[in-house]
Amino acid sequence: MPKNRISSLDSLIFSNNIFKRMQNGVHHNIPVYNSFKIFKYFTLNNLFVYNEKWYLQTIKKAWFNNLDTAYLKIDTINGFKAARDFSFSSTINTRIYGMYKFNKGPIIAIRHVVSPAISFSWHPDFSKYYYGYYYYTLNGNATSPVIYSIFENGIYGYPQAGRSGIINFAIANNVEMKINSKKDSINGIEKIILIENFTISSAYDMAKDSLNWSNLVLSGRTRLFKDIDIRYTSIWSPYITDSLGRLINTTVWENSKHSKIFSKSSSEWALSLNWNLSSKTFKPEKNKKDINKNNISSAQPWDINFSYTFRYNNVSNFNYSQKKIVQTLSFSGDINITSKWQVGCTSGYDFENHKLSYTSINVYRDLHCWEMIFNWIPTGYRKSYNFTIRVKAPVLQDLKITKKTDWRDYY
Repeated sequence: MPKNRISSLDSLIFSNNIFKRMQNGVHHNIPVYNSFKIFKYFTLNNLFVYNEKWYLQTIKKAWFNNLDTAYLKIDTINGFKAARDFSFSSTINTRIYGMYKFNKGPIIAIRHVVSPAISFSWHPDFSKYYYGYYYYTLNGNATSPVIYSIFENGIYGYPQAGRSGIINFAIANNVEMKINSKKDSINGIEKIILIENFTISSAYDMAKDSLNWSNLVLSGRTRLFKDIDIRYTSIWSPYITDSLGRLINTTVWENSKHSKIFSKSSSEWALSLNWNLSSKTFKPEKNKKDINKNNISSAQPWDINFSYTFRYNNVSNFNYSQKKIVQTLSFSGDINITSKWQVGCTSGYDFENHKLSYTSINVYRDLHCWEMIFNWIPTGYRKSYNFTIRVKAPVLQDLKITKKTDWRDYY
């Protein structure tokens, strides 16, 4: 895939050296994928990806330290150069089903689905000298040479430095319950999701010489009464920290004399409530074509959406602990005053500053072949208004009259 890109001022577009500053390149990508079953119950997916990038320019860095000045010089080298890299990944996964049935009561059964997965990803260190993609140079007060890639300005990037060999572990859980229900007139059964997703994950990097294990992450999500969403996340570290809060290569298992494996770094609970109210909520729709004497459409003259989020965060470390509660409330609504007039509003409440958050009021008027749009932000640093009358036809929407103010006009 070829690509050319340039960023310049309009006054310099037709200058003589415009093409010298153009970024260009060609990207070739060859993925090789296969998937097959192992012992009937396991699925193995393998992916090998080969990338080749062609560039017409590379860079060369050199540090100059003269008597009067010191600077890093970056030269552009013209000429064809190819950057090649490759990677391999493999994943094996399965599903385990468990069912517990009840002989009595409204609960019919509870089903637990466990989805374990192990994946491996690998790529070599492309900063090795024999690839020819990376070089070293002095840079300022650095005590040792600094590595750089000759493709740093490449439009498609450049091969990664450093070897990687990561093994990822994850176990996902889903719990559902079936109950007798009169709402379902056909089967008489209702399915309720108790835990939509609870995942335990971690990773091990074989390429590192220390701190090979990643944090253990527990994350869960479920939904109650269709409108309440509950999320949970916690991060557990397998290593201890020093007095400055930096990780050291000593495991919690060793430090605690085999009494525990992880220490909790942070946790977060979030509860979200999304609630929609409309004219249909209080009065069922009888006839979509009905319009009363005031020309108010009975189909859906108004609609209001509320969204409330409560978030509790607990961060702990070797020498400190911090707890924080964040609450946000936002709401938006539209009302069809007549078949031609529509008014909408978006706002919210800032619980930390105890005031209204970003607020926007919109008014729309259908003028048959034309339309009127008015947007007003009454408060805040974006305080402004925009009034437009334009032709409704998409091909003629540039034919319009606009009156507006910018937020900078108020400050």
